[in-house]
Amino acid sequence: MATDIAFVIGIMALLGDRVPLGPKVFLTALAIVNDIAAVLGLPLPYALLGIALWSAVLHSGVHATFAGVILALTIPTRTQLPPPHFSTRSEPLSSAWTTAPIARKCSLGGRL
Repeated sequence: MATDIAFVIGIMALLGDRVPLGPKVFLTALAIVNDIAAVLGLPLPYALLGIALWSAVLHSGVHATFAGVILALTIPTRTQLPPPHFSTRSEPLSSAWTTAPIARKCSLGGRL
């Protein structure tokens, strides 16, 4: 969950009944959708590669189990960047991914 959404949900929880139910439900749903998109979005390239590889191996006449072994060997087990460099280089990508839908909604005057 994005920390800004978690912070706002925490503040609204502290305010209790002074905050209408609608914004609480909306922000909670937004946090859930954001988490699901992050979990599903990360392995998507490997899933597409796996489907293409499995299909190619299946049609070649070789047992398709080898496609799983080959794909497993392509998954990186070590990072190429030290942690400080990784977080510095990945921050613009992650912030653009999470804030773009919110910015788009605000630019439309709050309408979807």
